[in-house]
Amino acid sequence: MSSESGKKRKPKVIRSDGAPAEGKRNRSDTEQEGKYYSEEAEVDLRDPGRDYELYKYTCQELQRLMAEIQDLKSRGGKDVAIEIEERRIQSCV
Repeated sequence: MSSESGKKRKPKVIRSDGAPAEGKRNRSDTEQEGKYYSEEAEVDLRDPGRDYELYKYTCQELQRLMAEIQDLKSRGGKDVAIEIEERRIQSCV
């Protein structure tokens, strides 16, 4: 410990020459505008009937997977746990 206290530490240098700090990048306004996402613009391009059918299908698939999980749980057993986990993953995707 005494050897550490005998060493002098270098003072911290704070540079403020106007340059951005390392690791930080300033983006121009035009670059940020290019990466803009508008949900309203996407909604205008999509067919509402097709969106409804996709929503309906997705709900039916989720309902089917939940029913399968419930059925597998009622059976019990160690082998069923793997199948239940597979159904859970499918329902999340």
